Amino acid sequence: MNNLIIHLLDENYREEIENLLSPPHYLIKMTDELSEVISLCQTDLVDLIIVWPANSLAVADLQVQLKKNQMESIPYMAVVRKPPLFQELLNSRCLDIIQIPLPKKEFLLLLNQNLKLVHSPSKKSSPDDQDNSIESSNLINSLNRLNQNRENALITVTQSGHSGRIYVSQGEIARANFRALESIDALKKMVGLLEADTTIHLTDVQEESDTPEETTRVLSDLKDFFTEQQRYIRRTVSDKETLWIQDEDSLKIYSTGDIRRQILELCRKGESLYQLLMIMNQDNLEILHNVKELLQKRILVAESSREIDEKEQQKKSILLLILGKVGKIFRRSHKNKSKGEIESEVKLEEQPLNEDHKVLPESIPETGDLDSDTRKKIDNYFKEIGQ
Repeated sequence: MNNLIIHLLDENYREEIENLLSPPHYLIKMTDELSEVISLCQTDLVDLIIVWPANSLAVADLQVQLKKNQMESIPYMAVVRKPPLFQELLNSRCLDIIQIPLPKKEFLLLLNQNLKLVHSPSKKSSPDDQDNSIESSNLINSLNRLNQNRENALITVTQSGHSGRIYVSQGEIARANFRALESIDALKKMVGLLEADTTIHLTDVQEESDTPEETTRVLSDLKDFFTEQQRYIRRTVSDKETLWIQDEDSLKIYSTGDIRRQILELCRKGESLYQLLMIMNQDNLEILHNVKELLQKRILVAESSREIDEKEQQKKSILLLILGKVGKIFRRSHKNKSKGEIESEVKLEEQPLNEDHKVLPESIPETGDLDSDTRKKIDNYFKEIGQ
């Protein structure tokens, strides 16, 4: 019998868990208190701790307490409800992360697979060796498990109304499609979706293979692709930050079939990077390369940069307004003065001061001594004010 501790963070799941994990295969104890989880670990022989439903803070707190009480050897896994939470926990030391909802058969398959790792020292790997890094995706992990267990399954991947399917026969990827994309192109697009819902149905699959390479090779290529995509995003802009076209006239630069024009068209009313990756059929790395180029040329701007530009423009407008008002005041103050009086004032302002801050009389030249540039400026001024 497997001894499980459920760190229950939502009471609505209690009855469901009790029905799912029942004797004789499982002995469960549930608590919503982390201190009680630690206490049970100290008094019982615990096979596995499950945080349900998990979040990054709860998992981090559990990890700290296990380390503090010298119980780091006790494995723990997380059950999450949404894809973003799955992504948040990829850098954690969880033995595994399972996203629900999931068919009962599939959930128990994944749970028992992890329990086998726990009970088999020769096969057990440390959390650091697990494939739960930021360079992995939920979909790749699921395909890898199905391949290892030689399972038949139909996987559906959905995001914002866009959906795709992957048919797995005896652990091998038989067919994949996402909108008009097929085979490896469809797989790359689905793996690259950042907020997709993935559902696995264990069922017989009667599909002819359209994937020429072995699944192990395909999974390796998909992992490399996803790794490069995430690195590209980190070097470009936040995947959720809204992108805007800087100038409508820049659309004229690129021809109708150019991918850069398509990106700009989609960003006319603002669009996030992860939405671009989902909407467009081109390879995600090609999209990211062109987005980066457009950002560098300032043809495309991120929301944060756009706000900074608007603030700078406001400062310039205020400065021009102030200068305009100063100019009007200057014109009014000289409006009734003759040209000779202004020339004298200009010459006085240019004279050196003595220690008492008085103009030295002997150094004041005649107005006729004004240089040609100064005279020209004064003449132009009087022409402007109409004297």
